[in-house]
Amino acid sequence: MAKYLFEYLDGNALRGFDYVDATSVQEARQRVAEVVGLRHLRQGTLLDDDLMAQLRASRVAPLHLAPDQLARIEAISRNGDAAWPLFVEAMKVNRWFIAACALTIAVGVGRGWDLLAYVGVGGMVLLVGHFFFGRAKSRNYQRLLRAGALGQWAEVLKLARRMRDAANNSPQLAFDLDVRRGVALAATGHLGEAVALVAKWQAQDVQPKGMYWGRLASIYHSGRDYDQFLACMRRGFAESQLAIWARIDLALALARLGEDPREALELLRHESIEGQPEATARFIFWARGMALLRLGDSAGAEAALSKAVESFAAQVAHPAVWGALALSTAALAVAVANNGHEEEARAVLSPLMPIISVTADLPLMEMVRQRVQGGSS
Repeated sequence: MAKYLFEYLDGNALRGFDYVDATSVQEARQRVAEVVGLRHLRQGTLLDDDLMAQLRASRVAPLHLAPDQLARIEAISRNGDAAWPLFVEAMKVNRWFIAACALTIAVGVGRGWDLLAYVGVGGMVLLVGHFFFGRAKSRNYQRLLRAGALGQWAEVLKLARRMRDAANNSPQLAFDLDVRRGVALAATGHLGEAVALVAKWQAQDVQPKGMYWGRLASIYHSGRDYDQFLACMRRGFAESQLAIWARIDLALALARLGEDPREALELLRHESIEGQPEATARFIFWARGMALLRLGDSAGAEAALSKAVESFAAQVAHPAVWGALALSTAALAVAVANNGHEEEARAVLSPLMPIISVTADLPLMEMVRQRVQGGSS
């Protein structure tokens, strides 16, 4: 059983967030529909897929926050530059503490009890300081993601090493940082060292089943070892107990680099877009579009990839999606060029070339060079 985040509009058209407990995204959709009826809400929209719910289950939630407060803070955090909205939300959550500090200051000043007033001011300073300390750590992580997307490997290694020293109390973050260091090492010619760096995590249960292999695959991809990349993706799918998120990840890998892209389409044959959370649907569109592109159906590829790119572009404030946006856009540009619109394809491609040149598969880069850039290097 995991918690799935959903968004709703209440009877006064006010936006809110909460969680439902479920064992799968299908059950979560049913639970959301039940909540909408029981609370007489106008609508409810599921925001999570299975993977996001499983990852949340592996984290420790702050005990002092009610579920709806935690849900609102998490939803706000997903929307670009959320510093001010998060600050406002943090102050709302701690309003009774703030009121107590304000009362302490007022009594201290009114009665000339300076020490009491200083205690109240100190409480305020600690609260605000705690918030901005957390934001500083978040900004460092965003810098790490940006550096990785742009291929600034020395910066990735420096930031990941610095953050890793402070991540011992969070195994999930420590694993993530080791993987990102591994990707940087592999990209700079040290694939063996990169694989050894994360090998210790295989036996540790810090991620959903199968995810270790998916993250290891990203290191092999960075080192251009595509055979091992695909082998890891297959193993991750098998160890995930055939989870939907792992099925989609494997389908995307096969669509990009598998010998027969039809294998990707077969994996996705029973995955309907309708009713899927946006976070899942965009990857299905990308995988189907990439497979169709390699199979020569450029019209079908353009239709699917356009939807994937539109969805990723809506999240462009988050560096975490830059790689996916760049790769799906590169594939879309090839499809658009194949459909006779070379100038439009070049216009689509140009802004993202700095990221595409870092993250793209070599076969995709060759398609871009031949079909969009006219064979130029």
